[in-house]
Amino acid sequence: EIYEMQFTQRRLADLAIDLLGCAATISRTTRLIGEKGEKDCQHEIDLTQAFCGHAGHRMKRNVRAFDDNDDDLLKGIADWTYSLGGYPYDALT
Repeated sequence: EIYEMQFTQRRLADLAIDLLGCAATISRTTRLIGEKGEKDCQHEIDLTQAFCGHAGHRMKRNVRAFDDNDDDLLKGIADWTYSLGGYPYDALT
């Protein structure tokens, strides 16, 4: 069933987004270094290192979550909520 793959698809999409972001960031910074030199691009290098470092942590977390996750728990909560016709603890209803 397609709904059973939603968590996996989201993880794959998040990995692809972070990979593309890193590739674009590195490409842009590399181009700027070629134009202006490394010395004049330290700010861009720092930004690239920060972005790619954070993206790397997100990617590692997503890869680990393929095997170690709470997908079944979340599916159970969603099924239970759906069977009730909505979230029973909504303070606005």
